[in-house]
Amino acid sequence: YDNLNRQPFPGNVMPGSRIDPIALGLMPYVPPPNQGSRVQNYQIALSIPQHTHTLGARFNHGVGRKNRLAIGYNLNFRDGENAQVYGFRDITEGRGHRAEVGWTRNFSAKLINNFRTVLNRNRYRMMPFFAFGRDVAGELGIAGTSRDPANFGPPNLRFTNFGDLNDGVPVLRRDQTFSLNDSLSWVHGRHTFSFGGEFRRIHLDNSTDPS
Repeated sequence: YDNLNRQPFPGNVMPGSRIDPIALGLMPYVPPPNQGSRVQNYQIALSIPQHTHTLGARFNHGVGRKNRLAIGYNLNFRDGENAQVYGFRDITEGRGHRAEVGWTRNFSAKLINNFRTVLNRNRYRMMPFFAFGRDVAGELGIAGTSRDPANFGPPNLRFTNFGDLNDGVPVLRRDQTFSLNDSLSWVHGRHTFSFGGEFRRIHLDNSTDPS
């Protein structure tokens, strides 16, 4: 129906001159229905690859009769994809390191001290499907969108009772945690007493510019 005169369009077809050019420019990014019904008429099933590779090494060595040293290191690589409702695939990747040093000292059969220091570093990056491609929003004259090439592509659109047109947000996250832990165990008769403390320092670096 024509919203100007409340009458049906001739032949039940809206003239091209009455369709907003921005809407026409965005239509190629919204797939047509692929199911026969008038509601719930779009379905997508994707196989999303996720890969993880982990390398670990550990070294234990006794130093004399009363000391034991333990050193460990783990390296982790991972990559995959996040799927949007219309089939766009955002790329994800990450890398993690964990280094650990521990020292155990037996002062006596009843008095044992454990010291451990751990360093964790993790990097996570997500790159949207349309990043560094066409500036779709800019070409269509849509104001208020980011001009950063990492945010190129169509804008995110939400529709009532319809699937949303979405793309991921570029993310670069780098986290680091450093900790020191020391504990002392004392066996006295039928009882075991434990004393200790921990120092932990956490650094978070989150950015929406993963370029």
